[in-house]
Amino acid sequence: MAKKSTARFSIKKISLISSGGVILIGIAFVLWVLRPLPSPLLDGSGSCIIRGEDGANASVNMPEAGAPNIGTGYAKLQKPGIQTIEGLKSVCSRADFERLALNYCLRDSQPFQGQYQEEVAIYTKSGEPFSSTCGALGCDYRYCFSFTHDGLLRDIQYLLFSPRQFQSQTNPAFAPRLQTGIFPTPIVKAFVSPDLGISFSYIPFFPNGIGQYFFTKEIGDTVYLYWNPPSKLPFSGTDAEFLQTIAPGSKYVEVFNKDPQLSLQDAIKQQFLTGYAETDCFVKATPYGHPREDESFQTSVIDYSRHSNSYLTRRQLDALVAKCPKYVTFNGVSYFMMDPKHPNKLLFIELGQDNLPSGVGGLMWDGTIKVLQ
Repeated sequence: MAKKSTARFSIKKISLISSGGVILIGIAFVLWVLRPLPSPLLDGSGSCIIRGEDGANASVNMPEAGAPNIGTGYAKLQKPGIQTIEGLKSVCSRADFERLALNYCLRDSQPFQGQYQEEVAIYTKSGEPFSSTCGALGCDYRYCFSFTHDGLLRDIQYLLFSPRQFQSQTNPAFAPRLQTGIFPTPIVKAFVSPDLGISFSYIPFFPNGIGQYFFTKEIGDTVYLYWNPPSKLPFSGTDAEFLQTIAPGSKYVEVFNKDPQLSLQDAIKQQFLTGYAETDCFVKATPYGHPREDESFQTSVIDYSRHSNSYLTRRQLDALVAKCPKYVTFNGVSYFMMDPKHPNKLLFIELGQDNLPSGVGGLMWDGTIKVLQ
């Protein structure tokens, strides 16, 4: 009987040791899985990227880290030392993406003059894309300007960037023009509306390859800044004809009255988002409208809800935007603005896919808007 008892004890002991070994192996495996991994980034850097579509309306491949800064269907800007997606989203600025878009759209060999998206990406040590998502301003599709190779974008680029800044860009085709520094001094016009109590400056003629003449027209609470192709004269039809034919492609500023006790964002919610679900549409601050002559002006947008790391089709985006009022920012630049010195006024500015210089201090026309009363 004693021998039998000893045998049973030995079997139990072996069983416990085996179970303990399995547990230890399991713990070791979990620790191995959770171990800190070496940084996957190439030289600790990521990139701000704009990426277009190919002829089949599919996004071109994400460029590798070692690819040229401008290539077929993309343009990228490296951000040394930024090792996370969230970090890239915070440092890839509106100005960075605008410069990338200008270089992308200006390529003489660029076959993809349609839509593109703003993105950020980090890379493996071998230079392959490791992770990417949309930039901080969202997944909206953006478009190149309608006029490219005849000089419109080149003139915009010259106005926006000094020769020294631009010579550092990877587009030597423009270097000779910029080095000479020859560019006509623009004529500046000032628009003043006593009725609406606003003013701004703009250049009435844009000296690109085709020559564009810009005019203003005030209808109701809105001032339109427009081009009347192919004429060099202002639109001569009725207001109803203007609103139907010219206004949809114009830039404009619309003026609203507001409760001076309400903040900018509270006024937007009260006047434009009543009845809309906050899960569909919401107000947030924006860098749009800056830089400007008076930096105390406050700006915000109505945005629509979507997952920042999701790539949505245009139809899906349209469905999301349809849940919001017409003042939602989508497929271009638009924003609300308030001058704290005149809190009784609320302005809505629509720029669309491009902008027009003011001819004053390197600012765009909307950067010179003033509230007079």
